[in-house]
Amino acid sequence: MSANKNLHSEIAFKRIDNYPGKPTIIFLHDSWGSINLLRDFPEKLGELTECNVLIYDRQGYGESGPFSYSKRNNDYMELEADILNELLDYWKIDKAILFGHSDGGSISLITAAKYPSKIVGVITEGAHVFVEDITVNGIKDAVKLYQTGNLKSKLEKYHGEKTDSMFWAWADTWTSEEFRTWNIESFLPAIHCDLLVIQGADDEYGTLEQVTKIVTQTSGQASKLIIPNAKHSPHKEVPNLVLEKSAEFIKQLFDDENKNASIREVSKASFRKHKNKFKGIIFDLDGTLVNSLEDLAGSMNKVLQNHNFPTHSLADYKIFVGKGILNLVRSSLPKTIQDEQTVKSCYQQMVSIYKDNCIIKTAPYDGIIDLLNELKYRKIKLAVLSNKADELTKKIVQTLMPDYFDVVLGLTSEELRKPNPFVALKISNFFQIDSENMIYVGDSGIDMQTAQNAKMFGVGVTWGFRTEEELIVNGAQEILNHPSDLIKIIS
Repeated sequence: MSANKNLHSEIAFKRIDNYPGKPTIIFLHDSWGSINLLRDFPEKLGELTECNVLIYDRQGYGESGPFSYSKRNNDYMELEADILNELLDYWKIDKAILFGHSDGGSISLITAAKYPSKIVGVITEGAHVFVEDITVNGIKDAVKLYQTGNLKSKLEKYHGEKTDSMFWAWADTWTSEEFRTWNIESFLPAIHCDLLVIQGADDEYGTLEQVTKIVTQTSGQASKLIIPNAKHSPHKEVPNLVLEKSAEFIKQLFDDENKNASIREVSKASFRKHKNKFKGIIFDLDGTLVNSLEDLAGSMNKVLQNHNFPTHSLADYKIFVGKGILNLVRSSLPKTIQDEQTVKSCYQQMVSIYKDNCIIKTAPYDGIIDLLNELKYRKIKLAVLSNKADELTKKIVQTLMPDYFDVVLGLTSEELRKPNPFVALKISNFFQIDSENMIYVGDSGIDMQTAQNAKMFGVGVTWGFRTEEELIVNGAQEILNHPSDLIKIIS
């Protein structure tokens, strides 16, 4: 197929739609890349997985139009993610798998975080989430090759008269002092789709710490593939291996999607069968029963101020919360200062400060107390299950909502952190109620995953910290816009 050009946005793209109704793998090239530089790799992966394929040249690359700006800002990859979202609408693609190399990998991660309903899986290769010395040094070496070797002439075959602007936009940005603070780790917890993170063990532009940061901070199932003796472009260096592992990952996505569809159908059937028979409800705490954001943010900002670190806004903390205080601390600290000693010290300070300030502004959401009164009247068994420390969970519930809950449990060990269903099922057993007769109510994708894993009826709430889109993507069976809506489900 020949490359097409969307004249409206001046974005060149190549599209292969051989499999109607199947997802589309979208390839995002690296900082020197283009449609033609990817050669036949995209087509081969499409054939192996029976997926449609789309490759495009970003603005300033290949056959696309020139850059519309003279200098890149630190958020240029976020802007590229927004452009990709618009292109998905233009191309009418609502189920995409992203394969991103280098910058393309970083853009893929941001896109999955910002637009989760459109992305079903992500494969990254040599992606960066922060700047390292090895990255800057590798780019400086490339600059020497560009100035004294034949690198420029090679790139001109693919980028023509845009070659200089393309190359220096990359080199000048990444080696600038202001770009040293660039970091996209705050996006990672908002990624709930599955990921395959590929990197060459000898990558000249990044260490394996990039892989660790991605795998440990995303909320979906993330696996890594470290390829010995490979550098920054494994899909060119060992194409057969990358094709094999990528195809396995994509096929697993299909299996998981079919499994989740079956779970959703079972849940819907369970709802129809057991409507009027729900006997127990488990509630998440933060963002579901109480709005605790200001106290969490205020306490964490005090810790940061004590260390002369930058503080964060409430909007930032909406992304950071949901996976326990330890992860909140890690997400809040400057990305260049996350050694274990600092994390441990700040965590201890956070627990101490927050323990004394956890009910200053924290309060039940409007309508929650009325809902709890109605549920108690109906003799529904009620529980709270939180990823917040057990002691703090109990303190908040006993102070703000005493005498409503039969069981109140917070986090007692990392192994039991939601979406692990163990504690939810333990509550169900304690109540002597089958899990299919239990409702799980929460405001995050993690809560909906917990409900699915426990085979409970998952109900998402829109008044909390996360988006309705995140809830739906993670399997919410019902969405509540007000606490009183829950009564309609049980009656």
